[in-house]
Amino acid sequence: MSAPPTLGIEEEFVFLDEGTLSTTDAASDAVSALRATHDSHVKNEFHESQIEYATPVAVDLRARGPGPRPRQQRGRRIRAA
Repeated sequence: MSAPPTLGIEEEFVFLDEGTLSTTDAASDAVSALRATHDSHVKNEFHESQIEYATPVAVDLRARGPGPRPRQQRGRRIRAA
């Protein structure tokens, strides 16, 4: 018998300057702030303007635990200090 299928979700976020829409180097500050508050599922990416959020791997979507809910996350802004 094979292992049951699993699911994990990764989202990439890029920080942009509000006025110019150019990328801005805010990832390290954002990751530090998010980890200090509660979220250990966020990490830096290759570029300093980008972070990644990954949910834990789940076998059952109903029991996947905390993580982003797409409808609740739309329009949310993260501002780095």
